[in-house]
Amino acid sequence: MTVPNIQHSQDLWAEFFALKTAGELRSFQNTLDKITPLHLALNYYIETWKHAYDSRGDASFSPGRHISVDRSAAMYGSSPVIFEGTNNWSWKPYMARATFDKNIADFCRNALLIKDKYPNTLITLAIIPEKDYLISKFFLNEDRFSTVTATISAISMRLQDHGIPVVFDAPFANIEKHHDLDRFQYWDSHLTGQHYIIIFSRLLRALGIDWADVKPFISMRTQVEYGDLREKFEGEHPAPNESFMPHIDAARLQLRHGQETFQSPLGDTWQVIINEYPLIDRSVCIFGDSHSSILSQKRLTYLFASTYRDCTFYWNPSGVRGNLPEIEPDHVVLEISSRFVL
Repeated sequence: MTVPNIQHSQDLWAEFFALKTAGELRSFQNTLDKITPLHLALNYYIETWKHAYDSRGDASFSPGRHISVDRSAAMYGSSPVIFEGTNNWSWKPYMARATFDKNIADFCRNALLIKDKYPNTLITLAIIPEKDYLISKFFLNEDRFSTVTATISAISMRLQDHGIPVVFDAPFANIEKHHDLDRFQYWDSHLTGQHYIIIFSRLLRALGIDWADVKPFISMRTQVEYGDLREKFEGEHPAPNESFMPHIDAARLQLRHGQETFQSPLGDTWQVIINEYPLIDRSVCIFGDSHSSILSQKRLTYLFASTYRDCTFYWNPSGVRGNLPEIEPDHVVLEISSRFVL
């Protein structure tokens, strides 16, 4: 498949953001080819905008309400998701699997270097699915992301042969039987609190911890959610909403080192958290991104810190930046958003 040159892409986006009516949108769609990944992605998303796509030809259409002006986010039907992000994520499902051979080799090489760095430590890897991936695969039963699945499966098989278990989309099998698609209409690119608990349970199992010993202590509490996609789109921005996030009442946490807030640049963000009443009398180090995040975000770092004796978090997705600390944790968790693997 061909990748459009920069000038062609700029012209395409200028044309898209100049659209005024549903009829113009359909005419624009007819100009998209069936080869270029960007065109294929745009065509797919346009067809999910039923309220605009099925309107009369002269009905008003607002491009900025459907794709953010910076193209980082888009409406997937009624669900805000990452579109191009920072690395053309929306193109990836339409690119050949062999395109990512170097990504696979480099990613696995880095993980094995980390294993060599911490030879006496149990290591597991979490590759976090994107919202659009979960919607497409499990709710719409599409094979649109087959290239992404195959690429991550290749990484998983290679690393598991070297003793690094990988957690990806298996925890979400049958999710469509327990959740409505409407659950994904929140204005954030991350998963829900319940989803992070599901991933956490699989990571514990991969590290040899009995989930049954931890599960009774985990509950959910509401937290105001501003949403990283809330102000991406044109028009009136939705108000912050309350969402359910993990809570472990038994934990007594103290930030021993690092800062309570994000640092600039993000790569300087790190925290060491001590738990006075751990459920798991071990230490863990997390090399991750925003799906782990700082303690106050109540994602994977919070879950590990609230159950382990001490937890160290470095904003270093899957440790790919190198500069690994001279520590000896019992467990290491490598975590990264799936869109940054490809």
